[in-house]
Amino acid sequence: MAPPSTSAADPLLAQTGLTAEGRSERARAAAQARWSTTTEEERLRISRVLREATLGRFEREVDPAGELPPDTRRELAEVAWREHLRTKARVNWARMKALQAAGMTLPDEDDDTIT
Repeated sequence: MAPPSTSAADPLLAQTGLTAEGRSERARAAAQARWSTTTEEERLRISRVLREATLGRFEREVDPAGELPPDTRRELAEVAWREHLRTKARVNWARMKALQAAGMTLPDEDDDTIT
């Protein structure tokens, strides 16, 4: 578990009165509330916008000068994105295995806390 935040290490603590963990929990709750009132069509539209923004980021990473043909750049961006997600999954898997090895219990599906 991360050490508690201090105002010197976390300038937002003094401003909000919430630790990083508390702000994260508040953001999760807000996101869940937002999505609970969103229609299917709106979810699809938002997902498309977010996907395009993410692919745009990876397109800039794989072709910073913008010299490749658009279809090639998009294809390389999709590969880079998939690799990014695989890397995140491997890191998370290793973290969870380390927690298990340390005798910590893993969270339930609906619970983000680790005991």
